[in-house]
Amino acid sequence: KHGVHLAEIGPGGYFGELAFISRDVRSATVSARGPVRCFVMSRLDLHELLQDDAVLGNKLLWNFLENLGSSVKRLSLENADLKKIMQQAEPTEPTG
Repeated sequence: KHGVHLAEIGPGGYFGELAFISRDVRSATVSARGPVRCFVMSRLDLHELLQDDAVLGNKLLWNFLENLGSSVKRLSLENADLKKIMQQAEPTEPTG
């Protein structure tokens, strides 16, 4: 978003799970560097999958949760690093 590179997604990867789960609008734009084949799944598709194949649906949901957990951890670490940089950049008052 805003021209900032956030992540790279390799073969078999996915995106959009946050908006999918939270019913919110997307938080980023995805661009491909080459040919891509995408599978699109709606919330209704997920609900139908959970009814038709609960095991597969639950695996998908757990995968979403693991991915979101990893993203939260990575962003928390990046946020902590940025806070340190900002604190170091703040002017200090002369002592004495």
